Amino acid sequence: AIALDPNYADAHALLASTLLTLTERSDLPLKSVESRMRAEAELALQLDPHNVHALVALGNVDANDLKLDRARQEYRQALALDPSNAGAHLNYGNDLALKPGLAEYQEAMLLDPNNAIGWSDLATQDQDLGDYAQEITAAEALLRLDPTDVDSAFYLAFAYQQLQQLPLAVKAFDRVQPATAPDRAQVAAGRLAYQALLDPKLHPKAQAALQQLIRYASNSDAAGNLVQLYLALGEARPALQLLESACPANPVGCGDLAVNPLYRALHGDPRFEALAKKYTTVTLDAPPA
Repeated sequence: AIALDPNYADAHALLASTLLTLTERSDLPLKSVESRMRAEAELALQLDPHNVHALVALGNVDANDLKLDRARQEYRQALALDPSNAGAHLNYGNDLALKPGLAEYQEAMLLDPNNAIGWSDLATQDQDLGDYAQEITAAEALLRLDPTDVDSAFYLAFAYQQLQQLPLAVKAFDRVQPATAPDRAQVAAGRLAYQALLDPKLHPKAQAALQQLIRYASNSDAAGNLVQLYLALGEARPALQLLESACPANPVGCGDLAVNPLYRALHGDPRFEALAKKYTTVTLDAPPA
């Protein structure tokens, strides 16, 4: 589209957003495209100062650069121009405290109930809040929308583990239809890890599967799921090593380190506390004015 019309603001804005999605869903490093993302978003705003896609894209760049005040301002500008923009609500929610962020996610899902990213974000928010029943509801919605999305299985498995329903945690991995080799590897390793919680004799086999899965750790999505599996098995050291690599590559994804119960076993470790201090951007509720 840009080749056909270099002055088409939407194309520049959406290119910036797509590059960010690639850094989250593939092994494309954020640092390698961050400057281009910013340049594309800023160019889109020069071409159209009221372009909502550009404001959201620029907010995303600033959020990943931990410039949160600027990011929130850009998201608010986008919502002032288009209050019905579900993506703006979702991204704004990412940078708020958990309770006000939840309200943004819920508004987004009312506006766009078929938004898979929204259900994934909502599942994360429910997990952060310790509302595992709602996490299951969000993960089920994500699974219905996209049966190939392996993250739904990981949300379900964690929630069922917290609810002490390990057989259902294992079965969660049978419900997805992974479409790629990394996804198939994640599902197989996930199933084994949770089976090992029921049958400790499977622990060495599960550990071996996780070691094989490390080859995909440059994908921040896969890295996050691998951290979950190591912690499920009680393996804090490799989980921490993965976080130390994953957080610089995906800062927004580490914004809930201090509040997500997934990381409870790492609390008190100096290396984890240093990561949490650097990357945590969300708290339970908004600070007092």
